[in-house]
Amino acid sequence: MTTARYKQTFSERAAEYIDSPLMLQRIKVGRTICCVIRGRYGIYQTRATLKPNRKFKDASCTCPSEYQPCKHAVALAETFLKMPESFVDVDKLVAGLCKKSSKNLLGLIRDMITAAPASLQALGVKGFEEVREEDDYE
Repeated sequence: MTTARYKQTFSERAAEYIDSPLMLQRIKVGRTICCVIRGRYGIYQTRATLKPNRKFKDASCTCPSEYQPCKHAVALAETFLKMPESFVDVDKLVAGLCKKSSKNLLGLIRDMITAAPASLQALGVKGFEEVREEDDYE
């Protein structure tokens, strides 16, 4: 396949994910954007860091693509450029949390741990690493 043909096909394949319902849990932390994508062969964690000119600095995805950046990362960046308001700005969210009382924050942390026990890994609790399908069963 020629390079021009590959680029056209690649862009077409990325287009199905741009601002689609297949792109979930969109967040922005500084210049890093992340999401979960329901791909053809699984669910992928996709991340990209953008330069000030909004071009890729780097990108990563858990998909099996041999091409980097993959179509999921391209779709993530394009979605952010077209629909930045569809991303939760974590920095703004955290700034809002600064206004809450310690008691309210502890209640929120408790609720978050209940909803996502793997979040305990962020607090250094051993045994709560993310469990993935490809992990071996004992």
